[in-house]
Amino acid sequence: DITVIDNIYPSISCPSNINVIATSAAGSIVNFSAPVGIDNCTATTRMIAGLASGSTFPIGTTTVTYEVADASNNTIQCSFDVIVSGLAPSIVCPSSITQNSDVAVCGANVTFSANETVGIPASTITYSHTPGSFFPIGTTIVTATATNAVGISSCTFDVLVEDTEVPVVVTQNLTVQLDASGNVSITTIQVDNGSYDACGIKSKSVSPSSFSCSNVGANT
Repeated sequence: DITVIDNIYPSISCPSNINVIATSAAGSIVNFSAPVGIDNCTATTRMIAGLASGSTFPIGTTTVTYEVADASNNTIQCSFDVIVSGLAPSIVCPSSITQNSDVAVCGANVTFSANETVGIPASTITYSHTPGSFFPIGTTIVTATATNAVGISSCTFDVLVEDTEVPVVVTQNLTVQLDASGNVSITTIQVDNGSYDACGIKSKSVSPSSFSCSNVGANT
């Protein structure tokens, strides 16, 4: 008998590593030329790990491995990586907001929303101040931040709440006596009967505050 033995291993060459940008949160469709092994005799090539060409590869690194085997069970493998990268977010803040105070309140509840549509996977937006929350009179700087697995993007805008309500003046009638020289003066404390403002009253005054003999009687 003559026994013929095949000790020659097949050969195979894989593509270089492939780098692509994700097109959605699922990743990206990646196409490549599948390697085919060669041998001095008949050989079969098959993929033993990873995903086939034309598949949607997830964000991250997927290792694709092919194996070629001949009839004598001589085998050899090659591998390459498909690297799918996500996109960092790019947040857009609203323009600065100016809003009047709410009725009888020293401030206002202000709603707003930042926008981010670039990031893959989709980003999560957080705020230094919750949209719809209460803002005091004056300017408050709000920071909006978009975050995904790839990166972070932040922007700021101003929320200006203005006090446009006038104080409520409440007075009471007052009777005073002229002094020996025919004069008398009054203060705001004497005529004020509970004037108020939601943001507080900065100052009070009364006019006229001085009276003489010519003013005897009712005065407004």
